[in-house]
Amino acid sequence: MAEVDSKIFRAYDIRGLYPSEVNKKAAFLIGRALGDFLGARKVVVGRGVRFSSKKLSKKLIKGLLEQGVNVIDIGLVSTPVLFWRVFKEGIDAGIIVTASHNPIEYNGFKILKANGEMIGVDTGFKEIQEIIKKNNFKNIARKGEYSQEQGAIEKYVQEIIKSFPDFERLKKFRIAVDAAGGPGGLVMNSFFKHLESELFALEFKLDPYLRHEPNPLILETIQDLKKTIQIKKCDFGFALDGDADRVIILDERGEFVPPDLVIALLAKEILKENPGAKIAYDHRSSKAVPERIKEMGGIPVKMPVGSAIIKRRMKKEKIIFGGETSGHYLFQETFYAESPLFVILHVLKILTEENEPLSEVMKRIQKYFKSNELNFELRDKEKVFAAVKERYNDAQISFFDGITIEYPDWWFNLRPSRTEPLLRLNLEAKEKGLFEEKLEEVKNLITSA
Repeated sequence: MAEVDSKIFRAYDIRGLYPSEVNKKAAFLIGRALGDFLGARKVVVGRGVRFSSKKLSKKLIKGLLEQGVNVIDIGLVSTPVLFWRVFKEGIDAGIIVTASHNPIEYNGFKILKANGEMIGVDTGFKEIQEIIKKNNFKNIARKGEYSQEQGAIEKYVQEIIKSFPDFERLKKFRIAVDAAGGPGGLVMNSFFKHLESELFALEFKLDPYLRHEPNPLILETIQDLKKTIQIKKCDFGFALDGDADRVIILDERGEFVPPDLVIALLAKEILKENPGAKIAYDHRSSKAVPERIKEMGGIPVKMPVGSAIIKRRMKKEKIIFGGETSGHYLFQETFYAESPLFVILHVLKILTEENEPLSEVMKRIQKYFKSNELNFELRDKEKVFAAVKERYNDAQISFFDGITIEYPDWWFNLRPSRTEPLLRLNLEAKEKGLFEEKLEEVKNLITSA
């Protein structure tokens, strides 16, 4: 009986420790099972920069070929590049070997079907595990054909630029970029060749061991970016995660721009071209986000956390743009996939038109005091939730995604992570003093429950 550790099958992807959980044997079996489950004739495979990715990619491809799938290997790319290749060319499916923002000890696979659906725990992983467990692979008379393709990144960059109508009107800016040693550096090198702006590059050298933390939401990891912005007098800067599907922005002072407020920032520009359109935001976002969308004539649509969930609903409800507080931003133009390039192009357009610093633009949006997402070790979730309900029994309480406690002048959400053994807290208040008081109060309640 073939076996693959069941716990590597997460909500939206396959991810685990290498090589104890995700290894060459698992990659081969997953490739075979995917070949049968997808029923695909042609699959695009890409990989991230991690030292283990090339080995896993080879075995994954071998498994796909074994089941008669034709494979196009596009090599080292970012996740948005692979997703674009699938959508733009009408490929049956795409798989990228990546563990996104996780530390170097991890690796895994993100799998996308041609219809834009990510394969996950409710959309195929159970069936794939069953095929592997029962060794129930189809007997295929003819193996699939293998081909390699070069230049996917440059082709992607050119397509994005071509689809952005105001590209030629963008002013010249000074921009610092932290690529975290991942494939985002390749994408940005290609992108900046087409821009008038001046690039100050950090961590662009590919690093298979990801010695630079690949999660830009851990703010300690982007201190060099902040210093570069200040020293080089940049107009703004941004940092990418390990597979370059998330982007975090810093203003001209090197100050962190909350990702939820970036949704609000871009909403004005997007709604100019699409009056009355729907814009999605995750429920952890500041209340300033739906307020801004309404002010601009749009329709705000609240979503649970998870880019795969948001993508599905955006496609179904024809939502033009959406984002998460994690730095994922999804566009209809990119077939509801993440596109940091589109985010940066919109920021450049806004700064070109507003003709003032990014910090000044953001002052008109950031109305409230809000925490960055805080993480707590997950112990007894139900015990914590019970303590929260008892302490705040006079509040408006909802269970939309985790538990949300809401008062007229402050609110918070507490939810378990779908990818890590953590509880995640987001809290916001109208006044600074109240914010500080309630943040300390809720943190103490969580840790003492």
